[in-house]
Amino acid sequence: MSVFSPYQVYASRLPQLKPGHFFKVGDKYFQVVAVRRNRQPITISGSKENYALNVSTDTSYEAMHGKLEKNRIVHIQYVAVENDDVESTFYWGTPPLFSKDVKLTINTKVAGLTNPMEVDRWSYDDSMYLKLDQTGTQTYIFECVEYEVKEYPQQPRMYLHLMANGHGIFVEK
Repeated sequence: MSVFSPYQVYASRLPQLKPGHFFKVGDKYFQVVAVRRNRQPITISGSKENYALNVSTDTSYEAMHGKLEKNRIVHIQYVAVENDDVESTFYWGTPPLFSKDVKLTINTKVAGLTNPMEVDRWSYDDSMYLKLDQTGTQTYIFECVEYEVKEYPQQPRMYLHLMANGHGIFVEK
């Protein structure tokens, strides 16, 4: 029998915007219409190198990246892993995710189900996704926030500027 674990926010520094908040992507502004939290378990079999978590690899990964043409921005907040003996390294673009130069691996000791690892990357385009290396079959649990947005015709006073490298910074004019 499984034990109920209440849904919790692990770090208050990770923003969760509400309907009415604003994003800036490139030179356009978007307003949040709806917010959806989700946890997605993904099992990837066997040893992998440079494995992309995008729709060209598997269509079930679509929920993990945004697409402005579909009015969707996704914030990948955390990842946890289930299998003790498997080590994984994540990438965002080409650099390692958890260090600028060093391929840091995660396993259940550093990203277990009760203590997930912070990812904190924003995706608004198909080209913005995680890649990974893994030493064997692993189940990952990703915690994401999906924002439904609509284009906003003027510059708001406060917004979250999403950059091409997946980082977001708050701006107040």
